[in-house]
Amino acid sequence: MAVSSDTLPRWVDIVAIPLINLTLAFLAAGLIVLAVGESPVEVLLVLINGAFGFEEAIGYTLYYATNFIFTGLAVSVAFHAGLFNIGGEGQAAQRFVFHAFNFAIIVTEDFTGVIFLSFSRADIYFHG
Repeated sequence: MAVSSDTLPRWVDIVAIPLINLTLAFLAAGLIVLAVGESPVEVLLVLINGAFGFEEAIGYTLYYATNFIFTGLAVSVAFHAGLFNIGGEGQAAQRFVFHAFNFAIIVTEDFTGVIFLSFSRADIYFHG
């Protein structure tokens, strides 16, 4: 029988569960690194040094994480609204196709590009 999150103390939801998830993720990654034949501690130190070890590192980390952060935010809005979501990757791919097609139509100066442009703008407005 599963425990409802309403019965868990708030500190468990905010602190304990994320820490357990993070610990299990590091353990699983460490086992994979061990299976490859490398030292998990050395790999972890390289990972931390790459993310935070020099002056520009945090900027690079945030730069590359921005897409993941906004994708997670977009998915969370749909989940909180109780909607089924095709996923952030599907939405990003759909938008890419619409905008690539729009660009091709606009460059050729064909009027049908306006129709597809309006659909893609509606997609951005309604889907993130």
